[in-house]
Amino acid sequence: MQSNMLTNRSLDATQIQDYQENGFFFPKRVLSDDQVQTSRECVQALSQRMGKLKRFDQCHLSFRWAYDLVTHPAVLDLMEDLLGPDILVHSSRIFYKHPQDPSFVSWHLDGRYSGLNSYKAPTAWIALSESTVENGCLRVVRGSHKMEECPFIERPNPDNLENHGQEVTVPIDENQIVAMPLKPGEMSVHDVNIIHGSEPNRSTIPRIGFSISYVTPEIPNCKLPLVRVRGKADCSHLPLTEPTPSADLEESLTAHLGLLERLKLQKPRVATNVQST
Repeated sequence: MQSNMLTNRSLDATQIQDYQENGFFFPKRVLSDDQVQTSRECVQALSQRMGKLKRFDQCHLSFRWAYDLVTHPAVLDLMEDLLGPDILVHSSRIFYKHPQDPSFVSWHLDGRYSGLNSYKAPTAWIALSESTVENGCLRVVRGSHKMEECPFIERPNPDNLENHGQEVTVPIDENQIVAMPLKPGEMSVHDVNIIHGSEPNRSTIPRIGFSISYVTPEIPNCKLPLVRVRGKADCSHLPLTEPTPSADLEESLTAHLGLLERLKLQKPRVATNVQST
């Protein structure tokens, strides 16, 4: 990936306070046009190889372009403002909504499901295409990260990109819903406990996004292999890994499918009944 990155460091005190109060922040430019194009071409090549990819998890462990995104200095600079100097990558996900794609993400929150609800674990959402209201941009419920309890159920649906069909059962205040449209190369950040989701792509253009969840060594344990991206704190209690991602698509894909099987993680999800892109 080219080095002409945009390091907009960083968030000022007011922006950090707004994030803590509202549970989200956007937009922040983190990728150059060249970096967007490189990443998007890699995702599109993977999608074509898989057959209209909808969701693919943990790509940073095997794919060079994805590793470059989770370790991007502009992204980590912003995360350091929120988390401090010691930062680990917990997980990553490709979300690909094709034109006229019925795929959606139900109203859910990540924290209580992942066990990270008591820790700082923000998610960065990087747009590799236009992300608009019409094509199903990310939406959040302002301030919902402060709720003491947020019960949920699992309601599997083949069009729901939330892996387990998690759906909160609390009433959603329509007045607090905030859509977060992004231009290619821009990023949003949301709290691990905020209620969020997205609607189907009703447009003629794809919506391609890459999300990354970061944590600190404060978490007591983790079932996923973690990647240290900043800092030198003691992480002996955590399953750290040093990935060796490849730039070769077939090599990366073979290695990653084997990794997902060994870790018993969600297999890639492929779209059906959508138009070609």
